[in-house]
Amino acid sequence: MDPRHSDLDKFAPVGSGWDYLITFIKQSVEGGADLTDLEGPYMWLIRSWGNQLPDFDVKELPPAAADAAFLLAASMEKEQKTADTYRNERDLLRISQLGNLPLLFKLTGAAQDVIKELLDAADDPSKPHPRWTNMLFLENVKKHSISGVMADQLCKYFPDLIIKFAKEEWIEEPENPDPDSIGYSFHRQQEQINYFGLNRNIEFDFGFPSGYQTFFYWMFLHHPQKALDFIIPFLNDAFEKNYQANAHKGSDLNKIKVVFSKRQTKEYYACYDYWSAYRGAYARNRVVTSLLMALEKRLLDLADNGTENYDIIRSYLDRLIEEGSNVAFLGVVTSVVQAHPELLNQTSVCLLGVREFYNWESHRATAEFTIRDHYIQDPFLLAERQREDKRPHRQNYTGLVGFVRDYLFYVRDFNKQLFKKLDQLWNKAPEKDWLWRKQLFDMDLRKYKFEPVTEPGYENFVEMGPGYDKKVKQMLAKPDVFDFKGVQDTMWANKVFKFEEVKDKSYETWKAAYERYIAPKADRLMSSPGLLAALGLRDFALEMNKEQLKWCEDTVFQYAEDTLHPKRGGLFDLRTDEKEALFGLTIIPMVNNDALQQKKAKEYIFRLIIRGNNEGARVHIESGLTNYLQQSNPKFVENCWHGVLTYIELKADETAKQRPIWERQMALEEAELGHDWEEQLIRSHR
Repeated sequence: MDPRHSDLDKFAPVGSGWDYLITFIKQSVEGGADLTDLEGPYMWLIRSWGNQLPDFDVKELPPAAADAAFLLAASMEKEQKTADTYRNERDLLRISQLGNLPLLFKLTGAAQDVIKELLDAADDPSKPHPRWTNMLFLENVKKHSISGVMADQLCKYFPDLIIKFAKEEWIEEPENPDPDSIGYSFHRQQEQINYFGLNRNIEFDFGFPSGYQTFFYWMFLHHPQKALDFIIPFLNDAFEKNYQANAHKGSDLNKIKVVFSKRQTKEYYACYDYWSAYRGAYARNRVVTSLLMALEKRLLDLADNGTENYDIIRSYLDRLIEEGSNVAFLGVVTSVVQAHPELLNQTSVCLLGVREFYNWESHRATAEFTIRDHYIQDPFLLAERQREDKRPHRQNYTGLVGFVRDYLFYVRDFNKQLFKKLDQLWNKAPEKDWLWRKQLFDMDLRKYKFEPVTEPGYENFVEMGPGYDKKVKQMLAKPDVFDFKGVQDTMWANKVFKFEEVKDKSYETWKAAYERYIAPKADRLMSSPGLLAALGLRDFALEMNKEQLKWCEDTVFQYAEDTLHPKRGGLFDLRTDEKEALFGLTIIPMVNNDALQQKKAKEYIFRLIIRGNNEGARVHIESGLTNYLQQSNPKFVENCWHGVLTYIELKADETAKQRPIWERQMALEEAELGHDWEEQLIRSHR
């Protein structure tokens, strides 16, 4: 039994007998033997034999690899030819995806001709092929060839074809809508924030973002230059289209200029969401985010493999900076440099002269420190994200300030250039912005001073620290200026919300956090009102007064409204607790008997399930329905699932009619409003 799986269905092959059997079967089939009745058992044998192969990057194949590939392909060929009904085709897709196709792709190194023939047929499924005749099967092959770990060996042996597939599958389908139509207006309002010029259907082909979600990690593993040749122009075009769709008055999007020398500057499309896209907290597109995750992961893995790789990694980082047009690439670069400071060079050091990057990186790191959730169902993909979250540099630094200080202290290779960048930041720092000036003092070692230690017993010692000016010292001397109560309250609420053990899980602790948040002059930096409100509704509603309960409900409703109707171009959102806040919707009908409030909560719940664009929030809402609201209002929950199914049927029906997207959305909305089940759903509390 394979110890990696602890599963009686996962046998690990031992000895040469497995290879002998597979070769014997292949020779028998080629010799004309009729082994139809034995096909099931020997296909099970081949899949069990395949358990010895690693998940990816196969270095050496077993002796019977070519014979196994021959038998796998022969079985799949026979199955796809008999799939003459929709149900048979559907079963074929399931078999190929879960059984034979992944193993066949792993054996590419021993059966390149077999795989190439299959991929060539998938390249144009509508073109007649003597062997591969099922279009649905070939379309499935094409999609899976660019999806995740299945693409590993295909990227190694057929990189150009896999890149071609990705471009064809992901390219945007042309539309010719009427700008004056109502449907067009609805479509633009709903989709422009998430618009990257890519085929919308790919969002259904991929799960939650992961570095292993697309083919790119393995393309970068086997052919790094080809990988960069693909990803840089691909994401440049995607972010440019997103920028053009959202760069209007009131948008957080802008262009940031980076100075590389007196004669060389470059502008990048920029906002916080772009900068932090590689971490996935603000994923606007699964493919875009997964590509950036894979890019960062492969660069970090390569650096972890030894300093002998540093020179080539620096050249990769230079390409991202010099050829990239958006700060999404720059966010990846700064992450890699923080993990391996020796990678900083003449080009990347210039990124440390942009104040916005310090602000964005501090917020990204702090947000991840307080709340970090994943909703990936695939254990392989989930484990990848969990490992990436634990990288040392993510734990050591909560922004670029600490990194710059440590670099100036310990590495020092580019201190001269870095001091010039700090001088530029000093020259632009407003006198009144004492917090930013404090951060500059913290970074700039030239302004550090030796001062006597004031702690009793250490009078003969001196300590070195930032030499703050009078203004900064005055602000730091104020009581509670850096008590970080907002962060502390968020961390407490997050632990209690996740049912982790804490010493002070009580209404009084919640009330204190609530009062700190609503105070007139409260410092709400890194506070999480949505999390606090949802926690209060779930655990402390019976102890609240009316004012507190109303605040919780109003807060949750506001999050729901902002999720359903985001501000046009409002890409920069400091909130990290949207998912937990929307979970609170499912608690309101349980703690408030007011019919109007219950109806409002239920309507938000249903609309968020079918149209909410935050999938993590939808997971929390569904959890609340199943684990909480089901107990007090099972009829509503039942109607909710029936409503979702009806909505899916309506949407499928419209898709089948193959209407243009703007007509389809308008018809869908009209049909949705005209069905009795929605009103029954909302009124089901009676």
